[in-house]
Amino acid sequence: LSRVEQIFASSYEMTKNRSDAMIEALRQNLEIVTANRKELCEEVEPQAAEQEAKQGQAADDFDFDENGLSHLKYEKDDLKPTENIFHVVDILYGKKDEIKKNIKYDLSDYTIATHHGCHYCKVHYEDTIGGVRDPNILDELIEECGCKTIGWYDYKRTTCGTGFRQRYSNPDLSFNATADKMNSIADEDVDILVHLCPNCHIQFDRYQHLIGEREGRKFKAIHLNITQFLALAMGGDLDKVIGAKTHTVPIDSVINELKEVNK
Repeated sequence: LSRVEQIFASSYEMTKNRSDAMIEALRQNLEIVTANRKELCEEVEPQAAEQEAKQGQAADDFDFDENGLSHLKYEKDDLKPTENIFHVVDILYGKKDEIKKNIKYDLSDYTIATHHGCHYCKVHYEDTIGGVRDPNILDELIEECGCKTIGWYDYKRTTCGTGFRQRYSNPDLSFNATADKMNSIADEDVDILVHLCPNCHIQFDRYQHLIGEREGRKFKAIHLNITQFLALAMGGDLDKVIGAKTHTVPIDSVINELKEVNK
């Protein structure tokens, strides 16, 4: 062999030996880890099973009636979808008279629009309160706060653009739909858009500035879930109840100028 060939052969042998040694060390470590894991599982699994059994027994032994929680007790077939499962906005609608009596702040100076969303208006037509062709349940709740909405506007019934996973799988299509809504409420000079769906909130609040850049237009509207709007009107804590700091589009334009209702 030439000198060069001898060097390469020697280097290869050294590398091979080191690799074999590393593989053997890894194999031994793996055997140790596997043995330790098996030993740990043998100790932990019975304890976990025993703890789970105790928790299950504790749940069985808990007396809802004695603890004043009989209204939370669940029996088989208690839940009937058409009788006692409601959207939160339906519950709020049932409490609208009480809401009206507890309004603290006057938000009537703002231009307000509503977005009812697909899941409420386009799934179970017969179970929807306030209509589906021109949905108004949010408008009615807002009126109980002493405010008027703009009512009907172009694209009021359209999707927010999220479309389940369309925001990620078809972003152009998704944001085009959102842009239609944004442009429409901007044309109406809307200050507050009120909705009832967390996905709609994300689409409007988180992506408004991006859609504004695409459209070459600055959108001013802030976005509130109906629960936030009602809580704001009723004087709820801005951080603990309303979550003012969680918004991408700041809601300072409203919360910094709150004025109390004249009673």
